[in-house]
Amino acid sequence: MPWTWSDKSHRYHDSATGRFMGKAEVLGYVQDSLDSARTAPASTLVGGVNSAGTDLLSNLVSNEMMNPRDWHEMMREETKREVIRQYMLGRGGRGSMTAVDWGSCGGIIADQYRYLKDFAKLVEEGALSEGQIRARSAMYINSAREGFERGQARAYGLPELPAYPGDGKTICLTNCACSWEIEEVYDDAGNLIGWNCYWTLGIVKTEHCPDCLENTGKWNPLFITAGGEIVEEPTAPEVPPTPAPAETPPTPEARPVPDQETSLRQDLADAQAAYDGALATGNTIEAEGIKSYMDTARSSLGQEQEINAALWERLGLTPDQATAADWQKLASQFEQEGYSLYKQYTKEGIQHEVTERRGAQDSGYASVGKEVILVKEGRFSRAEAQRLEGELWQQAKTEIKQAFGDLLVQAGYAADDIDAANYEQRRKLLEELGNKDLMRTASGKVSKIDKVPEDARMGAVEAIYHDLASTCGAAAEDPLNLPTLDAWGKMELADVIKTTKVGGHTGGGGEIWLY
Repeated sequence: MPWTWSDKSHRYHDSATGRFMGKAEVLGYVQDSLDSARTAPASTLVGGVNSAGTDLLSNLVSNEMMNPRDWHEMMREETKREVIRQYMLGRGGRGSMTAVDWGSCGGIIADQYRYLKDFAKLVEEGALSEGQIRARSAMYINSAREGFERGQARAYGLPELPAYPGDGKTICLTNCACSWEIEEVYDDAGNLIGWNCYWTLGIVKTEHCPDCLENTGKWNPLFITAGGEIVEEPTAPEVPPTPAPAETPPTPEARPVPDQETSLRQDLADAQAAYDGALATGNTIEAEGIKSYMDTARSSLGQEQEINAALWERLGLTPDQATAADWQKLASQFEQEGYSLYKQYTKEGIQHEVTERRGAQDSGYASVGKEVILVKEGRFSRAEAQRLEGELWQQAKTEIKQAFGDLLVQAGYAADDIDAANYEQRRKLLEELGNKDLMRTASGKVSKIDKVPEDARMGAVEAIYHDLASTCGAAAEDPLNLPTLDAWGKMELADVIKTTKVGGHTGGGGEIWLY
């Protein structure tokens, strides 16, 4: 989906449907970026800058395949990049960043550089094992979570909070996976009078440190007045609650959570604990295996949630209530939606659609001499069909171009930088983000793409996190992969439903369906 930042709601929303991105999904991006910064393979970024995940760097320096000074420099760069990525995600993207925000990033980075200097000295002296280096390196990456939390608070206009997850003030230090939940409070006249701030425990951890448990009880909420006064009370007395909008649509939380989803969540939490344990003991092979399992588990959980949410929203059913016929109906809906998008947003699909229209025959009676006969004719000529195909394809390209632009803005581009770029130029910018490198000529020079500044392109490529880069690359390869269309995703969901829900399905009422 083309997620766009809203300064009014302080949230990302789908510019096509208006649906807001849930907090759990945002925190998923936070965790994915942190994981990628630790486990990423070696690569070369724009300008020939080398990059690698901290796990690989730890292996190289501990096995004397990298000079400790080079390791120190790369650790500085990886820490800096992750802090900036996290802060921008919380703040609403690169376009929302101000000089004050960049200054805040600089402050977080400077603090970590000071700690890193002492760490680097121990590494150079050979005082640490590979497992110790890896575990401590991961803590520097995890400290970037503070950047997300500070960026989010700044987006709401909040003054300094007493603590931020990942800032090292809790016993769990930078391994903290908690987060702030912030809501604005208004008076009866609609004036902002402050914020209720809730310290919430991380959902991926099975255990929480005493400090975090204390914070979630102490700041439930922490009330901060519009004037910046902090009221550390469990509740904010005489503060009217935020008025709920009329006819608020049901939230995803209203959907009953099936046992299978709960089980998948628990499996993921257990795997996370095992992964952390393997890293702490320096067991690289085991950690890599667990990480692979976690990636698959996250994908399965996301797919299961999407299917079950659709079943609830479209048919009003939970998985244990649905029969094979219900699942088949849902699969058919996804298939039809995917095929409809194919016929609307691809040249081949448009040609097929126009051919179908032209081939549909109208019947009528005509006089031929003294006889009246039945005549069948196509609705329009071949020339008219070609003209219609051209018009429909131009209309589709215009809409895709806009979706390309929305995705580029989400990835950090300023709207003004890409405003004049055409369809193909925007596609190339997305391709760059997918490759995490700028396009170059045969001689190695950076290729020009319209009038988009090279420094803007370089900044976007350097700051993008792994999952969004994959989304951009897939969209550049095939517009049907655009999140706002996701035609192939709908087709895949239909196949999954047919395979796992219809075939060998146990329907409601205990009946066994073997279709």
